[in-house]
Amino acid sequence: MTEKGSVKQEGFITLNRVPTRVISFGRWIEEKEPGNPEDLIILIPGNSGVTRSYETFLKLLHESLGWTVWAVSHGGHELPDERELYEFPNLKENPELYTLEAAIDIKKDFFKKYVPKNARVRIVAHSIGSYITTKLLKEKEINKQVVGTYLLFPVLEEIGSTPNGRQMLWDMPFRFPAGLFFAWIFTLLPRFMQNYLTYCHVSIQGFPDYQTDMIRRFVDPEILEKVFFMTRDVLYTVKERETDVIKQNVDKICMYYGNKDDWCPKSHYDKITEEIPGIKAVYKEDSLDHAFCLRHSQEVAQVVLEWIKES
Repeated sequence: MTEKGSVKQEGFITLNRVPTRVISFGRWIEEKEPGNPEDLIILIPGNSGVTRSYETFLKLLHESLGWTVWAVSHGGHELPDERELYEFPNLKENPELYTLEAAIDIKKDFFKKYVPKNARVRIVAHSIGSYITTKLLKEKEINKQVVGTYLLFPVLEEIGSTPNGRQMLWDMPFRFPAGLFFAWIFTLLPRFMQNYLTYCHVSIQGFPDYQTDMIRRFVDPEILEKVFFMTRDVLYTVKERETDVIKQNVDKICMYYGNKDDWCPKSHYDKITEEIPGIKAVYKEDSLDHAFCLRHSQEVAQVVLEWIKES
C-alpha cells in the first residue's frame, strides 16, 4: 500500500488467487473500522477494470459525501510497478481465473474479507460492472449490506447483439492479436517515447492530461491479454438479464443510459423500463461517452450524488 497518510491509498491484495488492485479514498480496507455502521461506496468497473481511470470520479464522490470510497479492479487488468513481488497466475495455465465469472468471484471475495457486516454499502457500477452487480445481489449476505446500486451505462444483456458487440465479434480475430503485437512494440520503446506517444494520443482524443499515465500503463501485453480474454468471454456469456434479481431489488437500483452508447443502446432502456415497471432508469440526451471516466467524471459524479442525496 502507498500514501497511507494521504486521502488516496492504493495497493494490491490477493482475491480469488489473483493479485488485484484496490483504490481507497478515506480509510484503507485494512484500517480499523469505525464503531458505528459505516457508509461505504464500492465501485465495480467496466471492462477493462482499470481503477486508475476512475480516480477523479471517486475523489469527487469522496469529497462531496465524506464517505469512504473503494474501487476493486478485475484480476490481471492492472499490474504493480514491482511485478516481481507478486505472483500472477499464468493465463494459459489458469484461464478460469480471468473470466467474467472470476471477476464476479473477486468481488464476492472482497466483500467477504473486507466489507464490514454492518456497513451501509452503495455500489456504483459501470458497464459490465452492472451485470456483475446483479450477480452480487443474488448473494444473501451481500444483499443485506447493500442499500443502493447506481448502474452507469449498464451492460446487462445481449451484449453480442449491440452495435459495438457485433463489430467486436467480427473483428476481434484481427484486433486482439494486432493489439498485443503493438503493445509489445510499445513496451520496447524508451520511457520518454512511450510518454510522448501516449500524450499525443490523449491530446488527439481530448482526454484530460492526467489520464496519460493511466493509458501508458495500460498498453502492456500482460494486461491486454487478460482484458481481451475477458472481453471475448463477456461477448459470448452475457445473454439474459437478471430480471428477477432486478425486480426483487427495484427499490435499491438506479440506472443511467446515454444517447451516445453502442454497448447499451436505447432499445435496452426501452425494454427494461417496459418489462420492469417502477424501475428508476433515466435516458439522457447528453452525449456523454460510455467510457465516461476518461473525460466526463464531473458530470456523472453529479448524477450519482443527486441519486444518493435523494435516497
